[in-house]
Amino acid sequence: MKRVQEELFADGTGRLHFLGNMFRIELKIHALSDEETKEEYRIIMPPKGFLNMFQMMERIVKNNINTKKKEGEKEKKITGNKGKSTKKNTEKSVVKQHKTNKKTNKKNSQQK
Repeated sequence: MKRVQEELFADGTGRLHFLGNMFRIELKIHALSDEETKEEYRIIMPPKGFLNMFQMMERIVKNNINTKKKEGEKEKKITGNKGKSTKKNTEKSVVKQHKTNKKTNKKNSQQK
């Protein structure tokens, strides 16, 4: 398998055209400041290549969604979380642990 020679970062896509039996996808690169110019690049590919790319992206998105669902189900089993925000549960447990630590430290200092 041949390695990619050059990588290009794009902030997103601009337009998508189907013209002359080819797909044309414009990539947008935003400037960090007003002084810098905005650049645009275009990928041109035949319909078969475009459909292959689309199917790959669709498969990646579905896999990510399924992975997130599985992680959420595991979280529910582990914590007994019934659809509640895990962030809130984590914050509550941190506050509870902090209070416990304060009490333990206070007892230890009184015993000395």
